[in-house]
Amino acid sequence: MLNNQEENYAWRISLYPRFSYSRREYISVYLIAFQTNQEKLNGLKNRQTRIKFEIYLSDNNIESITRESLKLLSQSEIESHTFLFDKNIISLDYYEFCEVSNIFPNGNTSKSANLIIRLHFYKNENSTESIPNYDNNYNSQDYFKQFEEFEHYFNNDIFSDITFKFSCGSEIKASKMFLAFKSLHFKKLFEQIDKDSNALIFHIEGVSYNCFHKLLYFVYTGRIDNNLSYNELIELYKESNWREINDLKEITSCRIIKFINESTWDEILLLGWKSNNNVLKNSAMKFLSDNWTKVKDTDKMRNFENVANIEWLEELFIAKLFGV
Repeated sequence: MLNNQEENYAWRISLYPRFSYSRREYISVYLIAFQTNQEKLNGLKNRQTRIKFEIYLSDNNIESITRESLKLLSQSEIESHTFLFDKNIISLDYYEFCEVSNIFPNGNTSKSANLIIRLHFYKNENSTESIPNYDNNYNSQDYFKQFEEFEHYFNNDIFSDITFKFSCGSEIKASKMFLAFKSLHFKKLFEQIDKDSNALIFHIEGVSYNCFHKLLYFVYTGRIDNNLSYNELIELYKESNWREINDLKEITSCRIIKFINESTWDEILLLGWKSNNNVLKNSAMKFLSDNWTKVKDTDKMRNFENVANIEWLEELFIAKLFGV
């Protein structure tokens, strides 16, 4: 029984030693669900999910644990459960999850042992997540049909009411209505402007003319060049993320991950974390997991550990041990 439920957490795993009637010693595993504030507001009395437990043993120190040093001691089946929000009820328990003799096969319980408990959550009955191929999605005829007539209006004086100017002297003309329709960022920007202003000029800084031209061209046509370099894609991704043009952000993500290597993984991983992009993050984490021995003692890894926050480092540790 738990007297104090910690509202900052939705779940708690508890481990206890247990002595069975068969005179064997076990590690028992319990999973407790805490009601979140959102669940309280919506009057929810329980939570349903599908889970799977695993318990691993490693003889290495925690700092030097590797995937190869892990030994799977026990695992549960994938099961669906309903968890009640009641501190006096533990909705899920595995009384005899792992026998202690498996942890100490020689009977020497004075020896230290590192246990890692891994809990999988499954979203639904048929969840088979994979990285979507946005390049294929946006190369389809149906996708481009909606843009067939719009290319004529791009950078056209007759149909433009705003001008973007750059320090290099170049400029691009566009329509407020069209940009606001495709980008929430532009919509918010134009809503703050005097409605009587007929001709607007924006001076663009912090992004190259070529990148911004590609971004606006995509807004009108749904197309970007096929031969963009890694640096061009990174700049275009950052700008599409800033301007909230999600279609372009998704396409550039799936092109960027084709450039993941020992020179780029850190930039791509940080970009994925900072912009909350699972395509970038998971692809970079998979590269790290598959190439850990090559990258673990590099300057890039040391620099990365200095700038990453604790949650990112925890994700990195999990990917190192279990893959992505």
